[in-house]
Amino acid sequence: MLSLSKYGVRPASCFDKLSMRLREGSCFDLISRVPSCLRGHLLMGMLLLLVACSPTSLLSDTPNDVPIENPAEIVDAVDWEVAETFNIDIRQGEFRPTIIRLLQGEPYIMVIENRDDVDHLFVAKEFFRTIAIRKMVTDEKEIKIDRLTGINVEPGRITELHFVPVRDGWYPFEDAAPGFFVGGVVFAFMGRGATHGAVGAIIVEE
Repeated sequence: MLSLSKYGVRPASCFDKLSMRLREGSCFDLISRVPSCLRGHLLMGMLLLLVACSPTSLLSDTPNDVPIENPAEIVDAVDWEVAETFNIDIRQGEFRPTIIRLLQGEPYIMVIENRDDVDHLFVAKEFFRTIAIRKMVTDEKEIKIDRLTGINVEPGRITELHFVPVRDGWYPFEDAAPGFFVGGVVFAFMGRGATHGAVGAIIVEE
């Protein structure tokens, strides 16, 4: 197992905390008190502010700092020939399995297959903040990325994520679709997670 004692995890930035509050919907309590004729303008202003403050792509997280120090060194230090592959199937709006157990410091390849006829948005923000990502592979291309909020998987498609868990813990994941990314923040006003039971957890052990 790779020793991770020399790799630290930096605390979340203030902008990241703001993004989390937006994702949880607490900021929309304020919007609800604004006259309906002005709500659209206020919401658009908030979205534009997030986009302007974040240089990240649609799949990236909002903070400029990467919580895991030296992720490239962690990725290079493991033997990818022995990486364990595990599958997450999406069928009838549910993730299977719902509980995934991993070991800290070991290389993994997560394969997400969407067997439904609609898009699904696999969101595990806190988990993605505590892993060193090697790459993401879709049907069309290979993507180099070092930070992630969620993975959108289209109907009938498969997406792979190659990564190393760096910090132990219990991390929930959910289906945030239908939703969309703006500046790295997941907006899912009618998220399916709580309603349809499309939730689960990733447990990383030492």
